[in-house]
Amino acid sequence: MYSITYEARHYTSFGAAALECADSRLMGGIHTRHDNEVGLAEGTNIGHNINALRWH
Repeated sequence: MYSITYEARHYTSFGAAALECADSRLMGGIHTRHDNEVGLAEGTNIGHNINALRWH
């Protein structure tokens, strides 16, 4: 019998969390390495664009 516990994950940055998510989807066979590289780059660009917005 196995006992599985789920503990909170902690990251030093949003990027570190994104890399772990990308790796897990690669290892799970959901995405290819290229998918992850493009997705992480696009996500970074989107984040920069959002941070450049002037929030009122």
